[in-house]
Amino acid sequence: MGNFKWNVIISTVARLFVYGVVCASLPVLRRKRPNASAYRIPGGDFVAALGMIFMLALMSRMRRGEWIVILVTMGIALVNWLWARRRDSHRGNFHEGM
Repeated sequence: MGNFKWNVIISTVARLFVYGVVCASLPVLRRKRPNASAYRIPGGDFVAALGMIFMLALMSRMRRGEWIVILVTMGIALVNWLWARRRDSHRGNFHEGM
C-alpha cells in the first residue's frame, strides 16, 4: 500500500525499532549469561546506551502517520504471537526460552 517513498519510510522505521530492541537487550543478555563471549564487546553497555539514544532521537522525527502504521503493525504482530504461543502450548510444543 502507498507509494515507494512511504514504504521506504515504514521499512526504515521498523528497522529502527528492531535496532532499539537489540540495543536494549544487550545489557540484559550480558547479565543473564556473564560468561557468554557472544554478548561481549568493549564498553557494551555504553554502546547499547548510545544506540538507544540514537534510536530515540530518530524516533522523535517520526510523523503521526508513521506512528499509526507502526503501532497497528505491532498490535497485529502481538496478537499473532499470543495466538501462536497459546496454540503451541495447547499442543505441548511450546518450549521456554525460545
